[in-house]
Amino acid sequence: MAVAEGLGVDDRFSPSAGVALPPMGEGRGKTQLTKPQLEWRMIKACLWGLVMRTALLGDGFIISCPVTATGLSPVREIRKRGNIPLVLEEDVVVELKRSDMLESWRSTCALGRKKSEAMIAEAANRISVALEDEDVADMESLAGDMRAFFLLAVHQKGLDVTQASRFCTMAWHERADDHLQVSRY
Repeated sequence: MAVAEGLGVDDRFSPSAGVALPPMGEGRGKTQLTKPQLEWRMIKACLWGLVMRTALLGDGFIISCPVTATGLSPVREIRKRGNIPLVLEEDVVVELKRSDMLESWRSTCALGRKKSEAMIAEAANRISVALEDEDVADMESLAGDMRAFFLLAVHQKGLDVTQASRFCTMAWHERADDHLQVSRY
């Protein structure tokens, strides 16, 4: 697994490969699920809904900020360091340092609505172009665009950044009337 030096970017991680759902029940009696297991099932169902909407609309992408993953995964390692993992379409993992997030959040909040909307559209366009031509995509620029998109989307939807950094999913649909959808659990 190749992680870009100092960027926390991994272009080969598939969250679904590192995450296993617990069984619903074994034998004759049902096993009671723990709160994290129930939360994971709810998250999985909501992600599936977003994936299906993206597939139907085309021309879009999903960036998620997952809670954690089991086993050896970049998401788990990033969370252990106290930072925020951002996953683009299960292909790219970017690490957003908590200190950088808080500093950038102040700047994001100072932006006006029009400027914020223009910046999120520009970042979304660059992310879409990078997804279309992965061979020539600049991973450092993509990582910066993902970080900017995350902060701008959270700001635009009026969410608390510390809550959103625990878990949220953002879907961008170029052809939809409402380009940005954010789900937080």
